[in-house]
Amino acid sequence: GQSRRDTNLRKEDGLLTTSSLEVAEIFAGHLEKVHRTHEEACMDNLFRQKIENSMLAHASRLLPSFPTRPEVDDDHALAAPVTTYEVTRALRKCKANSAPGVDEVSYVMLKHVPALMISTLAALYSACLATGYFPDVWKAATGVMIPKEGKDLKLASSYRPISLLNTIGKLFEQILNFRLRE
Repeated sequence: GQSRRDTNLRKEDGLLTTSSLEVAEIFAGHLEKVHRTHEEACMDNLFRQKIENSMLAHASRLLPSFPTRPEVDDDHALAAPVTTYEVTRALRKCKANSAPGVDEVSYVMLKHVPALMISTLAALYSACLATGYFPDVWKAATGVMIPKEGKDLKLASSYRPISLLNTIGKLFEQILNFRLRE
């Protein structure tokens, strides 16, 4: 396959470019045409940023006493505190060769952390369930364009995007997936 350095794409004027900036702009323009996002009030970035800032500002005060139990009358199994067994089981199912996201934390690294870290992750995930909070940093992704087999690699439409998400967030999603299937 081609490396990122030698990717050349056809611009709108028909000429080829190998400029990283122009290649990125061509991909961005193509993806913008193909994908649409919600513009509803629930998707308001300003509101999300306020919540994120509030959580970060109070994190040191909240973390030691973060709720790890479901709210009163919420005794459903999906809202139960996350156990170290669930974290370990989810880690076993994760592919070791999966590329890490923005955090650059790989599953190989997580599979070799001490037991205390597994307990800390379980407590963190339990707090997320109890508060209904999923940190924005776990949603951050690195976008990578992968060439489609047998296509003209000079056209932006000949590539498919993938998003490399943070492993800490994906591990939590894996735990929730197990719970939903059970």
